[in-house]
Amino acid sequence: MIRPLGDRIVVRADEFQETTASGIFIATAEDKSTDTGEVVAVGPEVSGINAEDDVLFLKGAGETLEILGDQLTVLTLNEVVGVLDQTSALSPVADVIVCTDAEFGDQQTQAGIIIKSNINQSQGITSRWMRVHKVGPEQELVKAGQWVLVEYGRWTAGFTVDGFDEAYRVDPLGCLAVSDEKPDNTVYYNSDVVTADKKVAF
Repeated sequence: MIRPLGDRIVVRADEFQETTASGIFIATAEDKSTDTGEVVAVGPEVSGINAEDDVLFLKGAGETLEILGDQLTVLTLNEVVGVLDQTSALSPVADVIVCTDAEFGDQQTQAGIIIKSNINQSQGITSRWMRVHKVGPEQELVKAGQWVLVEYGRWTAGFTVDGFDEAYRVDPLGCLAVSDEKPDNTVYYNSDVVTADKKVAF
């Protein structure tokens, strides 16, 4: 049997079906930003994860290999989001931060002016506030229930967990500020970008 070294984890990824027996379409692995699987073995530097645990990990992470017809994925601890219990509730590992309620949509100022979302535009390349949903046992910067300002691009694609359709794993090194309450009336706008939308008429 394969024995991982260091902080590595060997996982047998779950297989995803495209449709149920009754023909209902299910999101395939290609439609998801995370995968799940059963832990086969863990390295000596791994804590909080054991063989036969079900884990949630980032899609495309690790190295996939085939041993005696068995398809396995070798991950580092950093690539695992957390352990799933029998009800699919997530327990983050290490210093993982999982956030929800990211502010990507339209905003309204105190004066009632609606500012349309700019997340898909160059001006939207800026940090965003998110609510901390859960953290791993080694996380000391933030705690569940707080709001954290996350540097642009330091969060994963959204995934479904704990009843939330859009949860995000946040890089702890990308956390810029924390607040016990949701900051009001934050306007997200990057003024340092150059856009092709501004044209001068001669």
